[in-house]
Amino acid sequence: MIEFLAAIPSIAYGLWGLFVVVPFLGNIEPSINRFFASVPGLHVLHSEGFPTGRDMLAAGLILAIMILPIITAIGRDVLPKVTSGQFQVRLRAPDGTRIERTEQKLIKAIDILKELVGKENIGITSAFIGQHAPLFSISPIYLFTNGPHEAVLQVSLNDKFHGNLDQLKDSFRKKMKESMPDVKLSFEPIELTDKILSQGSPTPIEVRIAGRNKKLNEEFARKIVGKLSQINYLRDVQIAQSIQYPALK
Repeated sequence: MIEFLAAIPSIAYGLWGLFVVVPFLGNIEPSINRFFASVPGLHVLHSEGFPTGRDMLAAGLILAIMILPIITAIGRDVLPKVTSGQFQVRLRAPDGTRIERTEQKLIKAIDILKELVGKENIGITSAFIGQHAPLFSISPIYLFTNGPHEAVLQVSLNDKFHGNLDQLKDSFRKKMKESMPDVKLSFEPIELTDKILSQGSPTPIEVRIAGRNKKLNEEFARKIVGKLSQINYLRDVQIAQSIQYPALK
């Protein structure tokens, strides 16, 4: 429908405006007169006579109707929404968890995923656990973790899977909460379009708190998490920074 509207030539919009929009505005002339007279800055149009205001209003309406489908079509062509059956999820075990324990939790999470979609529907799973070594050839800009308690899992489903990816994510969240309640999930953009639109943020909504007192920052952050968790359409509300990492005093 959008492509059809974008393909209509401008002369067709002009004729439609001349024979349909302008006569329609002429029928509601008194209402338009009162509108122009009451709005600051538009009273000049009213003082110079109705035809000027009517013509400008008709031209604005026609241009808006003509441009919106074109802009929408261009946006869909440049940044298309692709459903490729791929997703990336970050698993956060309690702060300070050893990398061996994190690996066990990750393997268990993959088993849960296999139960949900079937082993035959999973094409590839790729995971990274813990922090990479300084000499490793991956920049933290592209792959970052806070410590050995974090793991990043990428999953590619094959063509045999025809389910809804968003419903699969919700089911995976539910199963993970039942099986490993201490592990937090965070689904991150994996498609190029999603990464561009997120502007580098791993989540659609990111709230940052800055202050001189770390303890007060933590208390305030937990209050925000509590408030955001009450919104039923938000998912994976959590504090990304490790604030309870084990330390010797």
